[in-house]
Amino acid sequence: MTVPTVLCREIADHELGRVARFLDRGFPRAAGEGWNFGRVLNVLARRRLQPLLPRFGFMLESDGELVGAVLQMCTHMADGTPPQTRCAMSSWVVTPEFRPYAPLLAARAMRIPGATYLNMTPAAHTVPILEAQGYQPLFHGRMITFPASGRVRERTVIRRFSPSADRSVLPALEWDLMAFHADCGCRCVTCEAGGGTYPFVFMLQSGRGPMRIAHLMYCRHIDDYARFSHPLARHMAPFGIAAVTVSSDAYIGGMRNVRDTGGAIYCKGPHPPRVGDLAYSERVFFGIAPRVSVVRTLLRSALRRHAI
Repeated sequence: MTVPTVLCREIADHELGRVARFLDRGFPRAAGEGWNFGRVLNVLARRRLQPLLPRFGFMLESDGELVGAVLQMCTHMADGTPPQTRCAMSSWVVTPEFRPYAPLLAARAMRIPGATYLNMTPAAHTVPILEAQGYQPLFHGRMITFPASGRVRERTVIRRFSPSADRSVLPALEWDLMAFHADCGCRCVTCEAGGGTYPFVFMLQSGRGPMRIAHLMYCRHIDDYARFSHPLARHMAPFGIAAVTVSSDAYIGGMRNVRDTGGAIYCKGPHPPRVGDLAYSERVFFGIAPRVSVVRTLLRSALRRHAI
């Protein structure tokens, strides 16, 4: 019996088309759900990246054939004390005959010193694998919040993020964050109040109608969301946004909440993200908001029970 030679290495720039086709075959339902691997690889190719961080992720190759791949979206979260590296893991697939080599791929992808790894879309059958790799639940679910139920606290001006106008009022790293997420299709706004400027990033559910959902992807502190919930609700009302989900196991103060048990997120590393910060995560790169069928059901149920 001949033992195959298997090589684990970084994905190179000239292999993006090949890797995208491999992932399309590995996730045949992904295209119907809006996941575009070619688009994400092109986004990763354009990014500015700190030295020594993988640009695309890693692959398994046997006799020149691609047999496994995992995407990595790595970001240097340099807020000063200390700098942090966040890696969103995505689309881990190995062909059936090479599944015994899957741990090799995972181990190579998680070799960045001091990095924190996120998995936002774990399939149910992969959770035991994640836990064996050292991942722990960061959030078991999310809170469905109703920002219009928050009270008006102060005069607030909300503006759509402008790369030119906001360069002078936001710290450089936060400006970079807002510019990148706006380019990925997120709704990025600033709230001006009390002489300060407060940034927010939302992913808006696609489509139209009165039951659309937004997903909070970034704010400086979750208390900022409570503080500006009512003016943010007015800003999003023309888009049909009725509620905002926040990945959290705890009640979000200042407004009415309903708990949703979907949307568990797993994390491994020394700097787990706080509530209100899922910046540079997998769904941002793919431009795909979380599924909201369960959220809609809970929303209707809450309205019937007068829970909000």
